[in-house]
Amino acid sequence: MHSLRTLSPYEHRELRHRTGREFATSNSPLKRRDCERVRQVIVLDENVSLALASALREAGHGVIALAETAGRGMTDTEVWELARARRAILITRDHGFTNPVRFRAQEVEAVIYVRRGNLRSEEEVVLVMGFLAAHELDEYKGRLVTLWPGGTRIR
Repeated sequence: MHSLRTLSPYEHRELRHRTGREFATSNSPLKRRDCERVRQVIVLDENVSLALASALREAGHGVIALAETAGRGMTDTEVWELARARRAILITRDHGFTNPVRFRAQEVEAVIYVRRGNLRSEEEVVLVMGFLAAHELDEYKGRLVTLWPGGTRIR
């Protein structure tokens, strides 16, 4: 089980300085007292459905959904830095995060890339939640996971 790690004051200052945005700290909705309840911290890129954010929260995960926060419009690098600082799983539909030279999956808990842009929200939820239910974090920690209807690749 992975507990939530809040940003240190230094990490918060660095991210705020680099991005000009505020990020979750120990005073955010995911407070230290909630850590025991959180299964995994997950950053959802803004291109992922909000239905997935709800499903993940119901399953006990700590979710930072960029579409719900000031994170809208963040660059890929800013999204990556947030996931790195939070030691989170990054779930995205952005193919750019599959570039292992620019974004090394070992720097975050994992990258889950949902392929094929024509999925309905419900299909995306079933795909991701099915993967998370079927696999322990140790199976894909520090790796790139590609999901699509009818298939999964972990590399």
